[in-house]
Amino acid sequence: MCDRVLRIAQHNESNAVRSAEGDLGFGTIAYDAAFVLADYVERHPEIVRERSVLEIGCGSAALVSIVAALRGARIVVATDGDAELLADLATTNLRANVPTERARSVVAHALRWGSDEQANAALRRTGADASAFDVIVAADVVAVPYLDAFDALIDTFQALSDPHTVILLAYTKRHFSEETFFVKLAQRGFACIALPATEVHADFRGDAHPRLFCVQQRKSIHRDLAE
Repeated sequence: MCDRVLRIAQHNESNAVRSAEGDLGFGTIAYDAAFVLADYVERHPEIVRERSVLEIGCGSAALVSIVAALRGARIVVATDGDAELLADLATTNLRANVPTERARSVVAHALRWGSDEQANAALRRTGADASAFDVIVAADVVAVPYLDAFDALIDTFQALSDPHTVILLAYTKRHFSEETFFVKLAQRGFACIALPATEVHADFRGDAHPRLFCVQQRKSIHRDLAE
């Protein structure tokens, strides 16, 4: 990937074990959706090149953040709500896979969905007087374990994006209840389109595999919110 071998360290313990210890802990391994989204960014570097990129729910691998940094993003902020996981394996993986000359372009940052304070702090990491990220990437954040946090996730999308922000989601459908996320997304003023199945790596195509979506705030809704 990115003309190099990426070495990703992960926890041996299962996600179920970690999640039983608290309200987080589902990011101990890299899911298929992360590989699909990382592959998409690798093949479309123009999406991230010289832009500010936020990864939501990077987990232990921070795979999409790594690829975005290698593909020339101006700044990448890799975030997760599990601060322990972020400080441990995610940071280790970022340091191991992003070369020294690009190291300053990627940072790890704790972000709990719905936290305005942490969202604003993540935005300040861009080092620019910006009101939104250029690109937001997220893999497998739409999942049953996060069902009660969908509103908070959309709050975070809204806080860190504007109508020009491109939000890329990789989503693996596991339960019908997850469809409520997309309903809520539309109700909150976001347009969501499914990317062609051909954009998913051939190894991950099929009904049970991840799909890619592009999400953006509707400009008319954004104007209404500003008034």
